[in-house]
Formats: sequence, C-alpha cells, structure tokens
Amino acid sequence: AVKSEPIVQSDETVLPFLGKRMYTWAFNCPSFVVYAIGTRSGEMLAKVLGKLFRGIIGCDCYTVYFSYAKDKAMVVLQLCMAHLKRDFEYFAGYDLSRPDIVRFGNRGVTLVGNICHVHNELERLRESGEESSDRYRELQAELVRLKGELVAHAAAPPEGCRRAKAIAKRFAKYGHYYFTFMDYPGVQPTNNGAELAIRAKPVPSRRNSLGSKSCRATSTWRPSGPSRRR
Repeated sequence: AVKSEPIVQSDETVLPFLGKRMYTWAFNCPSFVVYAIGTRSGEMLAKVLGKLFRGIIGCDCYTVYFSYAKDKAMVVLQLCMAHLKRDFEYFAGYDLSRPDIVRFGNRGVTLVGNICHVHNELERLRESGEESSDRYRELQAELVRLKGELVAHAAAPPEGCRRAKAIAKRFAKYGHYYFTFMDYPGVQPTNNGAELAIRAKPVPSRRNSLGSKSCRATSTWRPSGPSRRR
C-alpha cells in the first residue's frame, strides 16, 4: 500500500540484534504507518517503496534519500525543517566568544520558525476554503520572502565554522528540497509524523525488550498496539 501513497514520511532508529546494529524504519502515510526492520542502507527504501515509487518523501538529510531520488524523476524530497532548526539551535548556543556564530544560529532559528508558522496559517486558510482571499495571497508572498532570506542566510556562514559551512554546502546542492511544501499543498515542512511513529512504537518496544535477541524475534517483531490510524 505504501508504494502507491503520494506522500510518505520516513525515519529510522537503531535496533540492537545479536551484537549488530540493525534498524527499525517507519514509513508514515496519511492514514497508516508501515514498519520495517533491516539495515540502514538504501536497499530498505527500494524494498519498501519499490523502484517505481512516485511521490514525495519527507525525510532528514541522510544520504540514502538523495541517492534514492537521484535517478527518479517522479520522486521529490521534502527535507525536514525541524532538523534544520536544530542545526541552527546548535549555533545559537555556541561559545559567546563567537557572537557572529550565535547571531547566525539565532537568525536561522527565527527564519525557520517564521516559515513554519506562515505555512500553518496557509494550511488553515486552505482547509477552510479561503485560498482566494487577500490574506492567503499576502501569506504566500510572505512565505516567498522568508524563503529568499533563509537561502541567503544559509549561504553566508560565519568564517572559520566548518559546521556552518556544511549547511551552506547542503543548501547549494539540496536547498530546494526544503521548500517542496510550497509547491504541493498538504505536504508538511517536517517529517515529524515519522519521528512520532518511531517514538510511539519502536523506541519503547526496544527499551522494554533490550533489542531482539534472535532471528525469530526479528522476523516476528511488531510494534505494540495498532499502527493503522483511525
């Protein structure tokens, strides 16, 4: 069923198994969640989503997503804005001896927060049938302005900060994937749904069982409780 979904959010977490690092994946769809156990390689995406998947994948910046989407014209990524905000929060809490890095972080946090806020307002208006209103058009223009500011901000990292330069490099290559939600109504700017699915089922089960201890346990493991939403 997940292979035919137009929007899928994905995340993974470690699952200890016989001294090896296996992973539990969560594929969050609008009405259900699919869990899978395996390695952390791109083979899991091909196995669950298939080679002919056509849709949008909400995800973090793990490289397997870029590799999966690279040669698929009908696959689009939505990089998680919440993860980007955490990146900027790291700089906001940086050593005060580098106020330029702190400012870089604070400004980034503000911009990402404002973008998500405007998006939520647009979604509220869209769901209430107010897409033709002046307020809707004003918010759309504001979102475009904020996007331009964030792109410019990410492209100007503080001198001597390699972690900030990594963000600039990421934006130069994949920055457009942060704003997929602007072109596709209903797409969320984060993959929080998949993260919540991970925290709700696999993580508590992993803590309770201390990981799978046998091949049979891995093949029969299921998250406790229903995974299909009602």
